[in-house]
Amino acid sequence: MIEQKSNIGMPPNSVEPSAIGPCLLAWAGAFLGLSALGLLIFLLTDGKDFSSPAIILIGFTPSLAALAIASLWFGVRGIRSLLRPIGKWKVGWQWYALVLLGPLVLMFLAHIISSPLGIAQPQPWVVIPALGSTLGPLIAGSLGEEIGWRGFAQPLLQKRYSMFWASIIIGILWSTWHLWPILAPNGPVHITPPDVVQTYVRLISTAVIYGWIYNKTGGSLLLVMLAHAGHNIADDILPPAAEGTALIMAFLYLVAAIAVVLTIRAQIFSRPKENGPRTEASKVQQRSVTEPTP
Repeated sequence: MIEQKSNIGMPPNSVEPSAIGPCLLAWAGAFLGLSALGLLIFLLTDGKDFSSPAIILIGFTPSLAALAIASLWFGVRGIRSLLRPIGKWKVGWQWYALVLLGPLVLMFLAHIISSPLGIAQPQPWVVIPALGSTLGPLIAGSLGEEIGWRGFAQPLLQKRYSMFWASIIIGILWSTWHLWPILAPNGPVHITPPDVVQTYVRLISTAVIYGWIYNKTGGSLLLVMLAHAGHNIADDILPPAAEGTALIMAFLYLVAAIAVVLTIRAQIFSRPKENGPRTEASKVQQRSVTEPTP
């Protein structure tokens, strides 16, 4: 006979279809609740100090929520399963080149395009950022966000939607969350309509690109984290001096996302029986569910 297993103790990539919705809703609730708590602390303390602990809490909410739900839903095994893809480093060297150098190329192109358009250029173009001012955003962007976005939400959404639509959903949530400073004092003054446009265009496009990287590398969360860090490093080394350059950068990400979609359109819109990357953990789990008991 075939052994049937419940969701108890199973890693997130083995959630049964009936539990996908509740699991995602629990994560979204925890994620939004922690973000609201961080924002409340920020507003009650100062509302202007963007180096306060409240900002750190907000920056880590996607991953903290994922770790909390994985622990409550699946126990210790869920935590191990969620973090295991960070150690998936055996991918082709070209992926490392793409995620680390690709953002620098896009940022350089944005400056080249913006120059003849009369958009203010940074002086100097290249900046060597201080380690202290760079380390925090790098850690928050990679560890603080990607465990939640691509490590938890992406594989679960791909059990119900195609890779493309799963990435679009994450991109919309990601963009909206990134605009939280608009709720801070004088937020509407500093967050302009072009800022909102470039945030949604860039992050939704980036979500499609990161979803592609995650799937094509067999579920390597490490590569997605490096891609996120690569963008933050490029933004520090070649900082946009005007919002026009940032807008151009956003549309360059859109062009890159369109290129990805056109290149693998048959895969990115498909809904296989088991969506998501075929990681070793999912293969082992699949065998344990389908193999007959002795």
